[in-house]
Amino acid sequence: MNKKLSKLCSFLCMVCLLGCIGVSAQTDATKPTLTVVNAYRDTAILIVFSEPVDVGTSTTIANYGINNNVQINEVIWISGRSVILSTSKLTSGKTYTLTVSNIADLADPANVIVPKSPKQFVFVHAQSELPSVYPPGPVEVFSQVISVDMSHTSAAAEIRYTLDGSDPSSSSAKYSGNPITITSSLTLKARAFEVGLDSSMEVAIRFVRDVKGEITYPKGGETFSIGQTITLTWKSFDNAKFNLAYFWLSIDGGKNFFNITSTKHFLDSSSIAWTIPSDIEARSLANTNAVLMVKQYSGPDIAFSPVFRIATANSVRKGLVHRTGGLFIRSLQGIPNASAFEVSYPGSFRVRLINANGCSLAKADGMGAVQLRIPGSLPQGTYLLRIETRNRFLTQRVTICH
Repeated sequence: MNKKLSKLCSFLCMVCLLGCIGVSAQTDATKPTLTVVNAYRDTAILIVFSEPVDVGTSTTIANYGINNNVQINEVIWISGRSVILSTSKLTSGKTYTLTVSNIADLADPANVIVPKSPKQFVFVHAQSELPSVYPPGPVEVFSQVISVDMSHTSAAAEIRYTLDGSDPSSSSAKYSGNPITITSSLTLKARAFEVGLDSSMEVAIRFVRDVKGEITYPKGGETFSIGQTITLTWKSFDNAKFNLAYFWLSIDGGKNFFNITSTKHFLDSSSIAWTIPSDIEARSLANTNAVLMVKQYSGPDIAFSPVFRIATANSVRKGLVHRTGGLFIRSLQGIPNASAFEVSYPGSFRVRLINANGCSLAKADGMGAVQLRIPGSLPQGTYLLRIETRNRFLTQRVTICH
């Protein structure tokens, strides 16, 4: 393999992200197809398949053919989805047809590409080689600071780059040869430019600073109402700044989170006014144990809030039914065509509603607290609530009224 192809190989493992991340055999019935055929040099063709493919079949020269007497000298495996064909010289402006056969995917049993699958391509202009970036990405998580080096196979090439996510052009910042110091989360994009050649393909690497912090409001223990506007605030522990951080909310005590500020970008010591939406009522039967999380885009969690409460229209308390040790049972009303019980117990547990015949009529699983919904069609009467843990059962008699 020549030096230029070797340089491209080392980078395309980063470019073809889908082929590089989590490649594993999967049971499916979809045959691989050709998605990209790019003659980026007069003797090199990049091929990208629709899914990860088998290394052995995808690097067999006999499985490829090009018309117009083009000879294929070598097939270089790049990533799960990509290979490069090293060929005899192509003519600029001429249309060629590539045919591919016998390429298998990673399924068990394997699916094989349709025999002699064709795709046309035209070699127009030679491109500059891809710049090499270290560390190579595609996502790099760092603690406080990271240094980035870039290089190129040609001394005549200029590497232009951006740090704001925009595509680099010939007027973008020029890499000087000295390492770039990064202290905050950002996306670096780079491209090589050479006289007489088209610019290279783009390199894109996401750098994510692993910054921990704290949510300063809510402080925990508050109760808010649907429609109420509150100011969410947070700050990092070491005053580090980073972009693309979002607030996420859990209404089940921290088990599941959903994004509540998907279009908001924050910097350090941030705050945002948030109006509690009415759709939370559709997600919860009663007063809900809520937890906020600040999370970086494509990065680790930053901070979690203490537990606070969100009161819904469905959460009028009817009174304490039972309390003993760590077990609390409360009846709830106001839910159309149903009643409910809120059950709190330390750890993970399941709660069931059982009739006099021992049949389970309803159940709910949770950790710390759950709401057990009771259908309105259930006859009035006395039932048992049974709390099940890994090593014990607790039962409590309750009365259902409509």
